[in-house]
Amino acid sequence: MYFDTAFGSTFAWYHPPAEPATSLGVVLCPPIGSELMCSYHPLRELAHTLADSGVAVLRADYQGTGDATGQDEDPDRLSAWLGTIDAAIDQLRALGCEHVGLIGLRLGATLAAVAASRRKDVAGVVLWAPLKSGNAYAREMKMLALTESNPVSAKLLPVTEGAIEAGGFLLTASTLSELAAIDLHHLPAVAPRLLLISRDDMADSDKLATMLKATHVNWPGYADMMLAPHYATPAPETFSKIAAWIGEPHARSAKSTQPNRFEAEPSIDVAGSVREHAIRFGPDQALFGILAEPLHATPRATAIVLPNMGANSHVGPNRMYVRMARRWAALGYHVLRFDLGGVGESEPRADQSPNAPYSWHGVRDFDLGIAEVRRRTGATEVIAIGMCSGAYVAFHAGLLGSAMTRQILVNPQAFYWKEGDSLDAAPATVAAKVQAYNASMRTWASWKKLLTGRARYGALVVTLGRRVRDLCATWLKRAGSRLGLLQQTDDLGHDLRVLADRNIDVLLIYSENDAGLVYLKDRAARDVSRLISNGQLEIETIAHADHTFTRQEAQSRLIAVMTSHLTRSM
Repeated sequence: MYFDTAFGSTFAWYHPPAEPATSLGVVLCPPIGSELMCSYHPLRELAHTLADSGVAVLRADYQGTGDATGQDEDPDRLSAWLGTIDAAIDQLRALGCEHVGLIGLRLGATLAAVAASRRKDVAGVVLWAPLKSGNAYAREMKMLALTESNPVSAKLLPVTEGAIEAGGFLLTASTLSELAAIDLHHLPAVAPRLLLISRDDMADSDKLATMLKATHVNWPGYADMMLAPHYATPAPETFSKIAAWIGEPHARSAKSTQPNRFEAEPSIDVAGSVREHAIRFGPDQALFGILAEPLHATPRATAIVLPNMGANSHVGPNRMYVRMARRWAALGYHVLRFDLGGVGESEPRADQSPNAPYSWHGVRDFDLGIAEVRRRTGATEVIAIGMCSGAYVAFHAGLLGSAMTRQILVNPQAFYWKEGDSLDAAPATVAAKVQAYNASMRTWASWKKLLTGRARYGALVVTLGRRVRDLCATWLKRAGSRLGLLQQTDDLGHDLRVLADRNIDVLLIYSENDAGLVYLKDRAARDVSRLISNGQLEIETIAHADHTFTRQEAQSRLIAVMTSHLTRSM
């Protein structure tokens, strides 16, 4: 559903139990930025656990995040985030919940405490690993930004004075100033019932819990939820304890649950130029996406389809897909950004693992996405755009005959994948590690570390061994194929020629020095040169950018290159 706040519109998922076992509704208050990307899937599972226990749940995107309107640079971000929580509470009451509780994680927990302290109608609050103050959050983000500093990012324009850019998201000086006023130690009464769950990856004192008059526990699950999105896992035991604690005072005799489904397809207007529709499609309506269409620009007969990158949801890495879709829809394109099965808001198939970045199921889902956008818009041309694992999906959908005319593949690092392959041992990943070792060997500090026995020799040997294995395997396959001794099944050069023969234009975009470029050179250098000479393949590189275009300046340059290619090709 969409609903309005004082600062714009937001998108939310409502999880209603079929037979409510409590009179309680809960607003989930997620973190922001990269911590939200990591915990997205676990928090969705928490919502399901709560619904299973009979508690109605609303998961809302703070205004300026996720699928909501607005962006990081907008003013009054703290008021907008708190306003989203207030509006979500009011929505639950309008849906018939007698009592409302809040459950927050990290900065979301801090916001939940502040929001509850300003109201008299919040029955209970769960604070999971809360930031104790806005300044504490700022310090953590500064540390994260420092860990992201490298020779690539050093060449980018500096962030505006007083701002912090970390994990692909921006905290402006104004937002940091607003956050600095928050200190949970000085809050008035938060709620009649308050539960504080400590992080399980570090020691914590009882001081904050004592000052807030909260029940203090140290339940497991936090550390596993905050891993990279494709590794992050739910904490079912702790989720059940949370559901029992918050729902117990409001119990009824009924039970059961209801899966999360739309009764209709809500829509929203963005900045007066784009209309977005939340849609479900595919078998059993299991796939979810957001279709952006022009409001005023003359609609083109071209649709753009964007699948997930990795285990990130349909908003894309660093919320980049939202920016892309809205910009291109304002130019007249129809843009579908959607979750492949088992990722984000799309349901997995019976034989499918959730959060699997590479999967043949994903290739089939991509084909379903193309068919759906053509059915809804009447588009005669479809452009497939994918980043990393999304590029893998788009690439193979084209090989299997999906109805597309162009592909834009950004930083593809694995054109081929077998069930059971390890992300850490993928050829491009190994090549990236070798590149890093080569770069580090240019410094005296690295040689000193190596010579004094402080280097990780085991990891070095394993990585170099894998690199030699990959190069030898590639050479042997190519030689065997040319001699007619074997049929190469993962011949990148051959498959790029197949796409060219089908009149599918391919643009490969790489961030500078991305390991995918090494992979491309290893696997198809001769064919790539020939296809470029024939005008059947293009390659662009984006200087001073990392693999996921973490810095917003790099994101903007990537979007500009892609937009130029789209409009130039029309």
